Amino acid sequence: MKKGQGSAGSQIFFDLINADVLDALGPKGHLVNVGRGTVVDTAALIDALKARRIAGVALDVVEGEPVLPASLLEFDNVLITPHCAGECEEYHQLALDVFMNNLHCYLEGRVSDMVNLFTHQ
Repeated sequence: MKKGQGSAGSQIFFDLINADVLDALGPKGHLVNVGRGTVVDTAALIDALKARRIAGVALDVVEGEPVLPASLLEFDNVLITPHCAGECEEYHQLALDVFMNNLHCYLEGRVSDMVNLFTHQ
């Protein structure tokens, strides 16, 4: 996916976490990203890690995943998880419940009763 494309949100969020933000974290600051990989300027992050301008980073998402920049794996202050931060013990059952509800609603012609997780309160 190229920057500015896909469902990752508006162009204004790409590289939102840039060198200035990382410098503001300082040498005792940690970055945690469980949102979108494209929010973090990966090159700026790698530079900040090399220079020890931040203490470390935990990433559940990385720009360009599933391919990781090899240099991210060289640091002892980087934790990378396999894009699983949104899951919990109940996740799979809840997802199945929503899917089954929506399938039944669709098959019965009750499309207005389907659950949209993006607008559901």
